[in-house]
Amino acid sequence: MLFIFVCLPFFLFLFIFFQSYTEGTLDSDEVIFLVLFLVFFVGGPLLLGLIFETIRYFLSYLIISQNGIEYRHWPITWHRIKWEDVERIVETKWLGLSWGDVIYIKDAEIIGTPLWPWINRQLGWKPDYSIYLSNRKRKKLYGWPDGPLANDLRKYAPHLFNSEELEPSSPNT
Repeated sequence: MLFIFVCLPFFLFLFIFFQSYTEGTLDSDEVIFLVLFLVFFVGGPLLLGLIFETIRYFLSYLIISQNGIEYRHWPITWHRIKWEDVERIVETKWLGLSWGDVIYIKDAEIIGTPLWPWINRQLGWKPDYSIYLSNRKRKKLYGWPDGPLANDLRKYAPHLFNSEELEPSSPNT
């Protein structure tokens, strides 16, 4: 997606610019057009992405209490989970590489109308309530695997840590 909206227009800009420059047909109107093209079609998506990620930073959260977990990853998902519905924590792998630690959820109460559960319902798919504690893209949630998040999970859901295979991965392995 990044390639289509950012890289492709940028390479198109470079191609037009250098073609006109080498032919000696570059006039001031073309320079203005090419600069505006670069600003709107390359800078625009980058600015929108920055605004989107800033909003997501302030509207996403994970709350752990004695009643369960409330998780909001704006605008994708927002749900409330009881402890008995929290299945396990596993280290996921992809192509043999560690991809991150995930909390698998059996069922959850959907709050509001977040984007992903709505798409799942429209397509008739089973909703995915997984919570990524760490992954290659987002790094780690604060306090995982050593810190307040891990301590709270051990306190309220010790069943997640009873088996050797369900132990979350440590950053040293």
